[in-house]
Amino acid sequence: MLRTLEELFQAYLAERKLEHEQYTHYLQRVFLRTVVQEVGALPLEGVTPDVLRLWKGRLSQRYKPSTVHRYLMYLSAVLDFAVECDWLETNPMQRIRKPSPGRGRVRFLTEDEGPRLLHACRENSKAFLYPMVMIALSTGGRKNEIRTLRWPAVDFAQGVVRFLKTKTDTPRSVPLVGEARSVLEELAQWRRPQVP
Repeated sequence: MLRTLEELFQAYLAERKLEHEQYTHYLQRVFLRTVVQEVGALPLEGVTPDVLRLWKGRLSQRYKPSTVHRYLMYLSAVLDFAVECDWLETNPMQRIRKPSPGRGRVRFLTEDEGPRLLHACRENSKAFLYPMVMIALSTGGRKNEIRTLRWPAVDFAQGVVRFLKTKTDTPRSVPLVGEARSVLEELAQWRRPQVP
């Protein structure tokens, strides 16, 4: 039975849906829809190294090497899934040279950027923007870790926040001090008992 690239993407998304946050799943859907638009609605056997090289070339004209590398790795993971399902014998991406992923970058807020950022967050009409940014700056928590944080994971007595849903699936605890603690204490006074 001939399978198409589109069918593979649907099967992959259905399989991975429970493993990823809703927003991550949404980004994967958008990415895979874009691949179909750019590569074409091919049968899987038509996804050859030559087709992938052409796609890589088009990506290279629009994006930096690190972004091209990331996109190729995303698609490679989906093609690995096709091999696991016996829809392909081998992953055609294995024969594609990937650009360097780059060294990444480490960026810290300068001494005057931090207060300016927090001031802008306080002035914003979104009530929870300031608390979220303050907690992120104080704990190093990622956006989704903070967004999914629940009150039972905030321990004022011990002065820690426990991030239970993390990117690496390894829960971790971080100190809760300073302004982040004050912000959470204030929010705790206003929360409704039925809110987690």
